[in-house]
Amino acid sequence: MYNYSTRGTRLAIKNTVVTKQLFFLKTALCDYRVGAVLPSTRRALRRVLTELPRECRYVVEYGPGDGVSTRAILERLPPDGRVVAIERNPDFLPRLWTIDDGRLRLMLGDVRAISTQLDQLGLPRIDAVISSIPFSFLSNSERENIVERTAAALAPAGRFIVYQYSPLMLRYLRRAFTAVRVRFALRNVPPYFIMVAEKSPSIQTDSRRTFQKINPRTDHELLLSF
Repeated sequence: MYNYSTRGTRLAIKNTVVTKQLFFLKTALCDYRVGAVLPSTRRALRRVLTELPRECRYVVEYGPGDGVSTRAILERLPPDGRVVAIERNPDFLPRLWTIDDGRLRLMLGDVRAISTQLDQLGLPRIDAVISSIPFSFLSNSERENIVERTAAALAPAGRFIVYQYSPLMLRYLRRAFTAVRVRFALRNVPPYFIMVAEKSPSIQTDSRRTFQKINPRTDHELLLSF
């Protein structure tokens, strides 16, 4: 015997999820600069967010998309935490506006420009920057500039967390940060490379002074976690 109310609720939830996925896919197909073809799974996001620093309060997000990741970040932060989410695609704004949380500030703009003004976002400090933007569509100099500026703006021991479909950004991160590690989230479609770059707790100078030489033998060494 069916419990129709429960079955109806499940169908409604399923339809809502499918609708959100179709909206995200439609937006991605219309804008090649969207960094994913489907929203990130909650399991994949949990793996990304386990890389946040301890006592993390102030986060900048590059490319929140439809806000799934933004909601997950806010769930992790304390009541006095704050998130600045930077999105260049206005089609995502109606979804982002549904996030009713006073700790969130939304900015419509391009990370390539806003990354030059990270110290003007109104945050006491930046403990972490989380990015899912499609770096593959940017030039080498644009990638380098974003990484350099992010490294310079992070607080000591702050982290730049980049999750992508490829390890493209690994070499750029290794140039600018003293410690970089990689994890792999298989339970996402497609799977993610999660690259975590940590700023030295004792270095507060321009990130270009901390550049490291790329070691091609280790560029593709991965710490796989399932």
